Amino acid sequence: MSRPAPEYVGKLVTVRQVKESDVTDFMAKGGQPETILAYGGDPSTARPPTQEAFEQWVRWVNRFPDSLKWVIERAGHGIGQVRLDDIDEAEGHARLAIGIWHPDDWGHGYGTDATRLALRHAFEGLRLHRIDLVVLESNARAIRSYEKSGFKHKGVLRERALVLGERQNDLIMSILRHEYVG
Repeated sequence: MSRPAPEYVGKLVTVRQVKESDVTDFMAKGGQPETILAYGGDPSTARPPTQEAFEQWVRWVNRFPDSLKWVIERAGHGIGQVRLDDIDEAEGHARLAIGIWHPDDWGHGYGTDATRLALRHAFEGLRLHRIDLVVLESNARAIRSYEKSGFKHKGVLRERALVLGERQNDLIMSILRHEYVG
């Protein structure tokens, strides 16, 4: 793949390439216990994010001009990230992952808007056929957001995640190009 991902402006957020100033925003908002838990981690054992680690991530992402890893920006500040992974252009599919860094930014539609912008690039830019994702069954907020974006439930990975010592199901969701409404 040799096409850089453009910046997209939505109703609530912009998704854009990663830049150095995102380090400051991430350090102010990232690594919250609720966020770690929503991703399936254990806040009591998770290492706190460091500025150095995030700076390294920014440098790594920027080494690849065609990276499909965007920062979600609202009011001039990074509030999360969205990315397309495991892209197979020949078969026409990819996997979506998204995270809003701080619980104060949850529930306002920012993730849904960013998801729709990433889908625009996937379906209109790359002309992919299917995008899928995996989400904890207990993450009702994220599931509602994905459903609003057009994702359908496709399967269950039974007891795949170990969260705070308890087994939880992961859900598989997907959307096809003809289901996408831009």
